[in-house]
Amino acid sequence: MSGTAALSLTGRALVVVENCIRHLAAPAANLLVSFIVIRGSSAELWGRFAVDLIVVNLGIHLLAWGNKEYLLRAMSTDRGSAPTLWQSSLVTRSVGLPLIVLAIVGLGIDPGLIPWLIGWTLVGFVYQSFDVVVLLEHRFRLAIAAELVGLATTGGMLLGRLDRLDEAAVVAAWVVGLTVKTTVLAVGLAPMLRGRDRGRFDLRHLRDTLPFVLLALAGLLQSRVDLYAMALLADPGAIGRYQVTIGLYIALQAIAAFIQMPFVGELYENSDERSHTAADRLAILGAGIVAVGSPVMWVVLNRVYGFGFGWPVFLLGGLMAIPIYRYVPRIYLLYKHHRERTVIVINLTGAALNFALALLLIPRWSILGGLAAAALSQWFILGCYELVVRGGRAGAASTTTRLRREGDET
Repeated sequence: MSGTAALSLTGRALVVVENCIRHLAAPAANLLVSFIVIRGSSAELWGRFAVDLIVVNLGIHLLAWGNKEYLLRAMSTDRGSAPTLWQSSLVTRSVGLPLIVLAIVGLGIDPGLIPWLIGWTLVGFVYQSFDVVVLLEHRFRLAIAAELVGLATTGGMLLGRLDRLDEAAVVAAWVVGLTVKTTVLAVGLAPMLRGRDRGRFDLRHLRDTLPFVLLALAGLLQSRVDLYAMALLADPGAIGRYQVTIGLYIALQAIAAFIQMPFVGELYENSDERSHTAADRLAILGAGIVAVGSPVMWVVLNRVYGFGFGWPVFLLGGLMAIPIYRYVPRIYLLYKHHRERTVIVINLTGAALNFALALLLIPRWSILGGLAAAALSQWFILGCYELVVRGGRAGAASTTTRLRREGDET
């Protein structure tokens, strides 16, 4: 597997651009599908589908069991065993599939949708497992191609029955498109996933990845819990509009991770001061990205979707997107020193604050309330990371010494 250390400046820039396109392709495809459904039918139909999306994606996220962050670290330090590590992770995590299937059946969902949702979960489980390989091997073009083929499949199925769209048709089109793009990735990545030793069930993998499970769950909750609250409290039309809106701003946030992720290996190897410099630079870049992206958001939401939002929506959305650019390098600095527990506590606290604020504000201000809750919780999280990291640099002890000491104690 190739690293980034030997790349020229141009090569590194190309890696960042391709990774950004790869990650943005998925939310862009989702937005196009939502546009077809909302314009072809209604925001209410998209809102009902969004609830299915929340349920299945939560199940897939739990099945991921922290494999991405764990395998990023494990496969980066032992490249020769990477295929076996990946296979063992897939086999081991599959034990959770029956539990997720039982949960779907027990939720009281329309019986006609249950087979589709189970299939969606199975295929999604495999699809998300490829993410770490795409990242480490820099197979971003393959991932982009898979996304485009999947989008063409889903979009074609929806457009083919635009005059008679219903929830079942949207779910079916989504699952078939996901299956197509998963197949493209499986074929393209197959040579890289064959090792001398076959993967096998490994109970230690479940134990060793547990901190990353909690990290991933905490991250999911702190970024999505306002959407969950909206699904509980709002009508389908508001849910549909909010899901599109928050999805756009999460995509804007995600650019921070897209820029950082190809160089995580270097972040682990370099001095802590390089991490602080990266945080400063990424924060400045993030402010510029949000400033440029906000007018684009206005055009998409008001002109393309026809939502007719006022300026407070875009102000709150921008405020929500900025903090992550500052704290993403902080997270990887804490990972470097094995302070996963600190990240879990901060993210879960932020998620709890987000949910509490959402429950308070959504009944009063609907979409504005959800965005306000998300923005306030993001700035709270940033403040927590700054206190932790800056606190580690105070006094005679250096950041490295203090962080390593806590890592040893953990």
